Order: sequence, then C-alpha cells, then structure tokens
Amino acid sequence: MKVKFCCCAVSSLLLGDNNFMSGSEIVPFIYDYAHAFSVGLALVRQNGWWGYVDKTGKEVIPCIYNPAWSFTKTGLAAVCMEGKCGFIDQTGKEVIP
Repeated sequence: MKVKFCCCAVSSLLLGDNNFMSGSEIVPFIYDYAHAFSVGLALVRQNGWWGYVDKTGKEVIPCIYNPAWSFTKTGLAAVCMEGKCGFIDQTGKEVIP
C-alpha cells in the first residue's frame, strides 16, 4: 500500500492559520510526497515526477521534472528534465538552461 502525503498542516502553519487542525485540505491527497512551502510554492511528487502547487492547492507547474528542488528566496528552483538540468522561475519559465 502506497501512503499519500499532504502538506495541509504544514502549509496552514506557514500561513499563520491558528486553526490548522480544522481538517481543511490545502493540497489534495493525490501526491506521493509534498515538501513545505517556499516562496509561495510547495514541491510535490506524483508518480515519480515533480512539480509545484500554490497555497490554494492548484498545480501551477506540472509534475514533469525528475528530480526537482524547492524554490529558493531568489524565486528560482533547480530542475532536471530528459537528463538536462537548469533553473525555472515561479511561473515554470526556464530562466537558466
């Protein structure tokens, strides 16, 4: 049995929500793994591929990378695709090939 992770409690804490135990779901339970939010986006893994969701749970950058890392304070994240690595911005645009 594969366990699904959700970062709803983590995201609520980072948002300053004092009612994080309310059971409200921020990120749907469709991801294999989820990291904490960094500069407004959380790194998530689905079926072995990585992408990013915002604090509403919307997938803003699709799970097409393998591997990928969380966004830094500069607003960039390191990602790899088809054996090539570079950096993307928070919209998913390649900024450093």
